[in-house]
Amino acid sequence: MSQDMTSPPLPTSARKTKKLGEILVEEGLISHEQLERALLEQSRTDQLLGRILIDLKMVRESDLMAALAKQIGFRFVDLTDYQIDGGAAMLIPDQVARRYRALPIGYEENKLLVAMADPANLFALDDIRTITGMEVQPVVATAADIEGAIRKYSRMDESVQQMASEASATAEDDLRELEKAAAAVEEGPIVKMVNLLISQAISDRASDIHIE
Repeated sequence: MSQDMTSPPLPTSARKTKKLGEILVEEGLISHEQLERALLEQSRTDQLLGRILIDLKMVRESDLMAALAKQIGFRFVDLTDYQIDGGAAMLIPDQVARRYRALPIGYEENKLLVAMADPANLFALDDIRTITGMEVQPVVATAADIEGAIRKYSRMDESVQQMASEASATAEDDLRELEKAAAAVEEGPIVKMVNLLISQAISDRASDIHIE
């Protein structure tokens, strides 16, 4: 009887995760020589590898974030080249968006797509889920792009509120002017004379009023 020697698949947590440097080299974003130089600098300064690569201008922040997202199994979205759904972006208050560096950018498979600088922030995910009443699908974006998008849609929201406020003020001004016009007509000499005649006729119990 032959024995099946096939090993069972490893659980996700036990699978080997590629290192950031390996991913960057595989993606063609840095060379092996650049990686060696950055690792040497890391051993000397004890800084994060990603910060060293950015400081040495070997990679852009967006490329680094894309590699980090791939490393932890999240999708990266470049917000400078993404059509953000304005309605979705306004689903959470500015304060919440800024606190968590997170912004709803659209919908995907009945879930709210939320760009986050830290997609593993469970508190942020829970708060956004509670505020919107929707299931959340986090994606990774750079903090700078998220901040820029928050400012953009914050101004749009303020503009909408200002337009509504101005429209309300205009309607109130129009009503006030209309009331003034009506008052001016009522105070005009002809109206005063007619009102006087009517009052006199009522006082004299007259059935008709004749004006020649």
